[in-house]
Amino acid sequence: MNKDKYLKELEKRLKYLNPEQKSNEIFRISNELDNGGIVKDISQEIEDIYKKYKINPLKKEKNANNKILNKFDKIGKSFENFYNSFIKYDSKNKIIIVRDLIIIILLVSIFKIPFLVLENVLFSIFHNILSVKIINLLNNVVEILYIIFAIIVFIKMFKRRFKKELKID
Repeated sequence: MNKDKYLKELEKRLKYLNPEQKSNEIFRISNELDNGGIVKDISQEIEDIYKKYKINPLKKEKNANNKILNKFDKIGKSFENFYNSFIKYDSKNKIIIVRDLIIIILLVSIFKIPFLVLENVLFSIFHNILSVKIINLLNNVVEILYIIFAIIVFIKMFKRRFKKELKID
């Protein structure tokens, strides 16, 4: 394998390094090869580089494949963007953002009314027919449905209102 192919393959496999670390390592190895250094097996070279930066590629690969972890990471970055934007605003814009958050929370709370009506209708229809345990189970199901609905509505309203602050395209 010639030097260019070796370095390109090395660059491809060093995907868990940040760009600065990657360029430093490729530059270092390129200099070693130019000065007549011994070409190591590429797998061994990559393993040595990851050890140097204390990176476990197996763990990184497992985390990269974890969809739930990636989703939480994306949510965390969005809120970090929101917080950083919020800090940079002047007091007038901060008050507007707080007002809009309160409005979103109030709207989501108002959406509880249809679920309360549903609970009351279920209770009035089935209170003599079904046992108390089943009625409680129905009430719990309705509550869980409301919580899921409220979270989804809050996220959609939040994203729509704070698109600029979240840096969503």
